[in-house]
This record gives sequence, structure tokens and C-alpha cells, in this order.
Amino acid sequence: MKMMRPLVLTMEAFGTYIEKTEIDFRKFGKQGLFLISGDTGSGKTTIFDGIMYALYGETSAGSGKNNTGRNGEMLRSDFADPKQLTYVELLFESGGHEYKVWRSPAYERPGYKSMKQAEVRWMEDGQETELKAADIDGKRTAGVIGRVREVLGLTADQFRQVAMIAQGDFKKLLVADTKTRSDIFKTIFDTKIYEYIQNRIAQDCKEAEGVYTELVAKVDRTIEGVELPDETELYKTGLQDLPEHLENRHLAFDDILEELHSLNQIEEKQAEDLHHQIESYTQTNNQYDNWYTAIEKNKRIIGQTYDGYVAHLDAYRQVKQEFVSAEAQNHSMEAQSTEPLMLRQAELQKQADSFVRLNEMEKELLFVEQVCHQAGKKRQDILETKKKLQKQTEELEQIVNPGDTSQVKLEKVQTEKKQIAERMQRLQELEKECQEIDHLEIKKQQMVVDNRSAFEKRNQANANYEEAIRNRNDQICGELAANLQEGTPCPVCGSKTHPEKAHCDGAVVTEEMVKKLRAAFDQADASFRRKENELGSLNGRLEEKRNQTTAAVMEMAAFTIPDQTVQADALIDEVRKLHVIWEKRTEKTEARLRTLEKEHRSYQEYKRQLGELRLQIKELEETEVRVTEEYQEADRSYTAKQAAAAQMRQEIRGDESDILKQLQQVRNEIAEVNRKKTEARDTYNKLAKELSALETNLKRDAEDQNMQYRQEWQLEKDVLSALETDSGEMNTSVNDESVIQKLPDSNQENDFADEQELEKQAGGYGECYTHFCTASTVLLEQISGQIERTIRKKNSVAIRHDAIAERLVKNKAAYSKLKKDYGAYLNIYKRYSKLQDLSQAALGNYKLETYIQEVYFDRIIDSANHRLRQIVCNQFELKRGQKTAGNRGLDLFVLDHRTGKERDVKTLSGGEAFVASLSMALGLADIVSANAAGVRIDTLFIDEGFGSLDSDILEQALNVLAELSESDHLVGIISHVEELKHRIDRQILVTKDHQGGSHVEIQV
Repeated sequence: MKMMRPLVLTMEAFGTYIEKTEIDFRKFGKQGLFLISGDTGSGKTTIFDGIMYALYGETSAGSGKNNTGRNGEMLRSDFADPKQLTYVELLFESGGHEYKVWRSPAYERPGYKSMKQAEVRWMEDGQETELKAADIDGKRTAGVIGRVREVLGLTADQFRQVAMIAQGDFKKLLVADTKTRSDIFKTIFDTKIYEYIQNRIAQDCKEAEGVYTELVAKVDRTIEGVELPDETELYKTGLQDLPEHLENRHLAFDDILEELHSLNQIEEKQAEDLHHQIESYTQTNNQYDNWYTAIEKNKRIIGQTYDGYVAHLDAYRQVKQEFVSAEAQNHSMEAQSTEPLMLRQAELQKQADSFVRLNEMEKELLFVEQVCHQAGKKRQDILETKKKLQKQTEELEQIVNPGDTSQVKLEKVQTEKKQIAERMQRLQELEKECQEIDHLEIKKQQMVVDNRSAFEKRNQANANYEEAIRNRNDQICGELAANLQEGTPCPVCGSKTHPEKAHCDGAVVTEEMVKKLRAAFDQADASFRRKENELGSLNGRLEEKRNQTTAAVMEMAAFTIPDQTVQADALIDEVRKLHVIWEKRTEKTEARLRTLEKEHRSYQEYKRQLGELRLQIKELEETEVRVTEEYQEADRSYTAKQAAAAQMRQEIRGDESDILKQLQQVRNEIAEVNRKKTEARDTYNKLAKELSALETNLKRDAEDQNMQYRQEWQLEKDVLSALETDSGEMNTSVNDESVIQKLPDSNQENDFADEQELEKQAGGYGECYTHFCTASTVLLEQISGQIERTIRKKNSVAIRHDAIAERLVKNKAAYSKLKKDYGAYLNIYKRYSKLQDLSQAALGNYKLETYIQEVYFDRIIDSANHRLRQIVCNQFELKRGQKTAGNRGLDLFVLDHRTGKERDVKTLSGGEAFVASLSMALGLADIVSANAAGVRIDTLFIDEGFGSLDSDILEQALNVLAELSESDHLVGIISHVEELKHRIDRQILVTKDHQGGSHVEIQV
């Protein structure tokens, strides 16, 4: 469970708190009661405002945007100096962590063109974060709830209900009507989600209705597309009711699906039977087409075969003559021998190969010698480079090994620079303060002149007034004396003798003139005293400002100024002298800083170079080992190859170029003899192959002609038999068996040397070819006629088949769509019906949101009655009214146990209403805490309301609050009730001075 406890509240220029004011709630501990007391308008409620404004940017009475409370700009102190910053800072504890929120409002500043912008800062466990205002307070449009809401788990409205019961808000929940109370619960308990559920149900119901209507229209359109056969066909199938069902559309969905399926099956069978008939005619035509094609193909093939046979026979005669001549030439060339030349060639080739091996070995010896030389040079270069690097390493180690002494000095100088910068900043501030003192002194001089002038005017007005009094008195006495007679008593002194009568020689002074002079004197006197007070106030401010600034200058300069009343120009001179001194120190410090930074960078560079040198040396050592091994291996190889080459030179005899020349001559002679032999043999073999191929072709041509003539004769016989069956016609002249009997016997071995036999065979094949060409032409004409008759019969059946097939395609598509939509139709209809019932239940006379709010309301009343019965000694309790017509169920009544009757809460007296409201507020706080992410507010503030209670009820109310505070709760009460001041020892006393500022004093 989250816990929230305010620790320290700091305010400045906020409300009546002009000066910086800090209220440390930690002094009251973690439980018990404490009182916030003070005169009316002293700033007690502003403490509540400060806490609320720091957390949420709103006051304890709510946001000022809707005229329900004061906003931040309104809370800026009217007595604050234009330069003084208005802010509130709250340190609080939650979940074992400390948080601090600092907030300053936006407000206008006299003497400034721009408005001071609002600011907010956030710290967690002493560390200031970089969160922006939107991250701290939340931004609804971006879905950000804000860090304050994350930590506390409460909105501003919930916090006001749980932690701060503001003045005048006690009876809001108690006497609110049903609608107002529903709006309060909607905000506090966020029951808008149930309103959303209600609206979502209505929306889903409407959407389901739209889907259902659209699907019905779709089904009806599909049914309209169903095509039926004529009435006679329908009666044959037993589906005569189908047209009526189609008229009823989706209302006869089941019947249409069943009967349409039966119709499709019947017509599918009819279409299949007609299709078989069409296929039968098609197969017959295909057979005749195949015969027609086969006869044409055979005719073409027989012609090609016969032409090939004649061409092969002519070629055979020509090749046979060439073959006899080539055979004789080949026998002559085979008699020549090349054996002596071959022996001489082998001997010369052996000597030439020796010279080749010697040349290759000398090339390898030269290459190995170069490798040895390069390896030796590379090794020497590595040694020299390694020596140079080792020397550089030793030099850098002397620099690096002592360590980086500049780092510590650098950090020290940086700290010193920062301190100097702070001093320079302070000097700038002091210079501004001195200028302010100078401004105040000039203002004081002017005010002294004005005060002296006012004093003189006041004295002159007083003299005028006193002179008028004297003249008026003299005038009155003169008027009285004019009527005095000797022996008559004086009305003033009673004397009957009047030796010296008064007389009035001046101007006449009336009573009205005296009153005007008196008024002029009072006005001049008031002006003088006001200016005198202003001068005194200015003197106080000037003296205070001068003392503070002088003390600050002395602290900065480390000396004492003898005259504490030193003038502003003298202070400015001192500040400027200090500024020059600290500027020089700044320059020296920056010079030292640059020097040390340069030394530090140099050290780091040397250190980096040293590391690179050590790495290079290590790599060179590894390379040195590898190069040494390569050099040794190359040297061993060179020695071995040098010995082998020397031995081979001793074994070789003769001249290499002469031997190669002789070898080439022998090779040329052998090649010429072999060329002639090969040419004669190739010619002989070529002609022999051609002759053999021609003999094979002639034999194959004879066999092919025999086979093709017999196949053609059998095919024609089959076609004639089919034509006789289909048309009743017969033509025997086409298929003459006597011609087949004249074919030569292709299986007899032919003697290709006998030319007369070959000519006889060619004549037989020519006669057969002529006969079959004539017979094929006649037969093809008969087949074409039969094909045309079959096509006419097939087209007649196809017309009936296509009509049924076209209708079947439409109806099967319609059936498929209807069957597919049938399940969706049932599901959507079922969902639509359920949503209709649910919508009537959730949006009827008694809504879902009202029911949820009643549950919360009952829990609040139970928690409130637990305290209320204790306070009023069970005299009465609160009770929720029963729901009636409309959106009811949130009415509140009083059950009076003294009468046993219920009555309206508005009949409660002032004291009764207060304790009932207090109980309701505490009950609401309990339920909100229980439902607001498990948040418990450990410090509760209650503003006013106890003045209307009698002593007994006050006692009980305090006992309830005391019990609440004893359970780890700290309860703060704002009240004017004198008895509370005596009952509650721990207090925050708020007082207000004559300048309008508030001050606090904590008594523990």
C-alpha cells in the first residue's frame, strides 16, 4: 500500500506569506492531532493551498479555470517586491522514498514587459530530475498521467476528498441531489468506464443490427438470382413449391436451401446424361478425324520413304565406285614403316629433357638465392627498428613513470576557479544591491524635501487656523461688548462694571471659515504624518539593506568598514575594487588552469605513445622470430639445390641447340609419313562407312515400305468397315489385296553386288506407291462426309445441354453463397438478439453506471455511519434511498432512531449537518483510499466547521478524530473554536503583521 506524508512546506511571496516561510510537519511526528489557529484572513487556509498547488498546480478549493477556486496567479502576494519570486516547495514521503516538488506560477510583474512564466521542478531522493512539466503533471492528449499521479496514485479531486476537507465543502456530498452526487462519484471513482460500457453495448447493438440488415439484403439478392426451369419440369421433379418459397426470401431460408440443392442435383444428372451423348458423338468424330489424319500422315510418310529409297539407291552406286579406288591407295600406304625414325626421335628427346631439367634447376637456385638475401636484409631492418623503438620507449618511460602530477593540481585549480566564479557572481549581485541602496538614498533625499515642505504647509495651516480662532473669538466678544451697559452683568464674566469693552476691528470671520481652515489643517497634518511614516519606512528598509550589503562586502573583503552607515557610492567603490582584485585572480587562475591542462594532455599523449611503442616492439619481436626461421629454411634449400645442379652439369654431353634441331627434323619426317597414311586410311574408312550406311538405309527403306503399305492397307480396311456400319456404303475398289501381294520380300538378304536385282525391287515399290496414292484420296472424301453428319447430331444435343448447364451454374453459385451465408446469418441473428436484450438491460430504466455508483455509495455510508453513530451516540444515522423511476438510487436520508422515521438530510441542524458531513468526508476518504491503487494518506487536514457543535458533540467528534490519528494518522484542524486551542496542545499559530504578511510559529 502506498503511503503519503507531507514533511516540509516552504512558501515565499505566496498568498499572505511574503517572506520565505517553512512549515516542518515532521515536528508533529507521525500521529495525533494538531491545530492550525489564527485570526480571520491570517493565512491558515493558504497552508492547504500551498500543499495542493505544489502537488497539482491547483488550490484546495479547486482550479480557478472554472471560477471554482483561486489559481496560481491569484495567489501571488500583493505585497511582494516585483523582483521577488513567488514559489511553493513541498517535501513529502511516499513508498519509502522522499520527493520534492517545487512550483512557481505565471504572473505579471510591475516594471517588466514580459510575464513571468510558470515553472515546476521534481526531485527524487535528493536528486533533481530532468522531467518536463508535462512529465510531472501529465498530459491527457499524449496519454501521460504524470509523475505526481504515479507516485501518489490520486488525481487532484481525489486528493482533495481524501487528504483535504476544505472550508465550505463539508455539506457538498451530504446535501447534493442525485445527479450532482452521480457526477461526483463519476469523477472520484472513475465510473465513466461503465458509462463507456453502456455506450459500447449500444454501439455494438447498432453495428450488429447494421450487419444483420446488410446480410439479409445480401441473402435476398442471392435468392432473387435463382433461375428455375418451366413449370412442367418442376412438377416432374416434385419441387412445385420452390417458387413460393423464393418469394418469401430469407424467411424461408431452410426450405430454399433444401429444395434448391435437390433441383441442382436433378439438373446436374440431366446435364451429365446429355454430356455423355455429346461425348459419344465427339468420340466418333474424333475417331474419324484420327483416321483422316492417319491416312494423310501415312500417305505423306510413304511418299517420303519411297523418295528416300530412290535417293539412297543412286548414292549407293556412286559411292561404290569411289570405294574401290580408295581401297587400293590404302593398301599401298600401309606398306611403308616409320620404326627407324621413332628410335632416333626417342634418343634425341632424352638428351633434350636433360637440358630442360638443368635450366629449371638453375632458375630455382637463383630464386632461392634471392629469397635468402631478402630474408637476411629484412632481419637486419627489424633489428635496427627494434633498437630505435627501445630507445624511444626508455625516453618515454622516464617521463611517464613518475605519474601524472598535474591531475591533482588541475582539480584543485578547477575548484578554485569555481569558487572565484561564485565570488564574481556575488560581487555582481552586491553591485546591484549597492545600486538599489543608491536609488533608495536618492528617493530618501526627495522624500526629506517633500516631508519638510509638508511640515511647513502643516505649520502654516495651523497658524492660519489659530489666527482665525482668535479673530473669531475677538469678533464674538466685540459683538457682546457692543450691547453691554453699566450695571448690567456681563454674560461672560458676570461683572456689572465694564471699564474696557472689547471691540472688533478686523475682517469678519464666520464659523464656516473656521471649519474650512480646520479641515485644511487636518488634511495638511495627515499628509505630513503619512509622508513622515513613509520616510520612516524607507529609512528602515534603507538601513536594513545597507547593513546587509555592508556586512556582505566586509565578508567578501575580509576587513571591517568603520562607518556602518557608509553611503552607496562608497560601497560601490569597494565592490568595484574587489571586482578588480577577483578579476586578476580569475586571470591568474585561468592561466594556471590552461598550463595544467596542457601538461595533463601532454602526459596522456606520452602515455598513449608509450603503449603504442611497447605494442610495436612486441610485434617486431614476433616478426623477427618468423623471419629468422624463413632465412634458415631458404639457406638450407639453396645449399641442396646448388649441389644437385653441379652434378647434373657433369652428366650432360653435347650442344643443346644442335640436339633440339635434329629432334625437330626427325619429328617432321615421322609426321609427314603418318599424315599420308592417315589420309589414305581416313578416305578408305569414310567411303566404307558411307557404303555400309547406304546398304543399311536401303534395307531399312525396304522394310519401312513393306510395313507402311501393310499398315495402310489394314487401316483402310477398318475405315471401310466403319463407314459401311454408319452409312451403309461400301467401296471395295479402294482396298485391293492383290497389290499387297506384289510387294518385294523385305526379309530376304539382298546381294548388293547384283544391280539387276536392285532395279527389280525398286520397280515393285513404285507400283505399290502409285496404287496407294489413288486409294487414299477416295477414302479421305468418304470420311469427310461422315464427319459432317455426326456434327449435326452433336449440335442438337449440345443446345439442350448448354441451357441446363447455364442455369445450373447460376443456381449452384446461388446455393454456394446461401450455404456460406447461412452460418453467418444464424450467428449474426443470435448475436444481434443477445445484444438487443443486453442493451435493454444496460440502457433501460436502471443503468449499469448507477448500479456501480450505488455500490460505492453504500460502502461510503457504512464507513461514515461507523463514525457518525459514535459521535451522536446512535441518535441517528445515514441511509441510502431506494431506487425509483428514472436514474435513481443515490438519494440520501437520515434514519432518526429517536422517532424511528426517515427524514431529509436538509432537516439536520448546523451541528448535526457538520458531523454528518465530516463522517461522510472521512468515509469517502476511506473508500477512495481503498480504491485508488491502495493509497493511504497519513496526514489529513480539516478546515473549519467545529464552531457549530455543542460541547458534547464536539467532544465525540474530537474523540473520533483522535482515534483516527492514533492509527498512524496525523490530523490537522483549522478552527477558531477557543476550546480547541485548550484541547489541542500541538499547534501552528498563524499571525499577520501590519504590512499584510503572515508568520507561523510551531508549538509542539
